[in-house]
Amino acid sequence: MNLTAEQLSENFNELFKVIEDNITGDRKEKLLELYTDWYDRIAVAPASTKKQFHNAFVGGYVLHVLNVVKASEMVYNVWESMGADLDFTKEEMYFSAINHDLGKIGTESDDYYVNCNEDWMIKKGQVYVLNPKIQYMKVSERSLMTLMMRGIYVSDKEYMAIKLHDGLYEDSNKPYLMSYSEGYELKTILPHILHQADMLSAKIEGQTKKAAPKKTETVKVGSKTLDRFLNE
Repeated sequence: MNLTAEQLSENFNELFKVIEDNITGDRKEKLLELYTDWYDRIAVAPASTKKQFHNAFVGGYVLHVLNVVKASEMVYNVWESMGADLDFTKEEMYFSAINHDLGKIGTESDDYYVNCNEDWMIKKGQVYVLNPKIQYMKVSERSLMTLMMRGIYVSDKEYMAIKLHDGLYEDSNKPYLMSYSEGYELKTILPHILHQADMLSAKIEGQTKKAAPKKTETVKVGSKTLDRFLNE
């Protein structure tokens, strides 16, 4: 997908409004400040590294987050209609959905993903790689660390939802999701709802497999410039 600079800005503004409408108090202001400070980076960030995955294109990150927010609302309604004990607030759900992949933006100074410069990798669909300049860290852990470093409060339910949003695709989540001992099971269903919303969004986003990119052009949003890979 090739988004224009106008579309990138519109999508970011939609995400910004989701924060304004659904997060409250001091942490709303801190989140808005964070997203304003990182606007140039968030607006153009991809959601993954490979065409075979989901939204591996400029602006893919914001589209993915918006999809997860929308899917969370839908999944919430399904659980509610089935009589589930919805043991969390709507704000906790929105906060978790908005920030579940925040770690994919990187550090205060460096991007998480950078352009792949190896032609043979690009031909196989790998258009981005992890930035070798920054310490490797799982996305969920970097998401939570970023919020912590910005002094943004995270409830225990939000923490578990963000940490476990990849479900059993992440081996380190097994002790939380496959516990058979009383007292060790999850105390909230929010992680399950966020995981379902994330998986649903990623699977649908990845359904259309595109050919490996043949050429690039440069797209600019604010002061941020990034290569956009095009298909002929």
